[in-house]
Amino acid sequence: MIWNEHSELRGKHATFAPSNPSFLNYSLEPESEDIIFQRFAAQYSAQIGTIVHDFAEERIFYNQKLHKTNKSDLLIRLLKAGIPPAVIDMDYIYSNLIPYVNDSISFRMDPEVVLKYSDDCFGTTDAICYREKELLINDLKTGRSTVHMDQLLTYAALFFLEYKASPETTSTILRIYQASDILEDRPEPERIRAAMNQIVELDKKVKKWKAEGKLK
Repeated sequence: MIWNEHSELRGKHATFAPSNPSFLNYSLEPESEDIIFQRFAAQYSAQIGTIVHDFAEERIFYNQKLHKTNKSDLLIRLLKAGIPPAVIDMDYIYSNLIPYVNDSISFRMDPEVVLKYSDDCFGTTDAICYREKELLINDLKTGRSTVHMDQLLTYAALFFLEYKASPETTSTILRIYQASDILEDRPEPERIRAAMNQIVELDKKVKKWKAEGKLK
């Protein structure tokens, strides 16, 4: 058998893929078209998120606050990247983006900062600042799925581990910008310390497994 190569598809994911065959149960009636369209649109979520975060990083880095009149600047970027106009919800994206960018600039935060404890535990914050014993971490969510503060709590733990600062003497503020809302958490030092200890202990286990040859 001589197989068709389809080399252009390697590494890509299909909207309707055998690995997720739930589409076989989709109704093809007109009233179900919205469900099918949303599945199609979802494949662009990660790409949209990357472009929006890059746009936000530039605005924060150059201290350029956002206004409604800047909406077309981002829209053009999305369209140039090949995102179909029908799957771009600019009102939803911009309702989160404006306060996130402008707050991050007002608080003089740094965008896209990598925090690292080890080669097995690190992450990139959307925006962060630390001054006068106050740690502030902002996170922009472009999707609609339920979010949890544990991601930002982990960033905070990584910060304290890397920079040898003390959560007991620091005021920590975590903010998530999503769905036209700002979720804020001010974790107690005990929660941060527990996350720090968890990272340390898990990292020890991974190092042990690597030394024993279990992870190669």
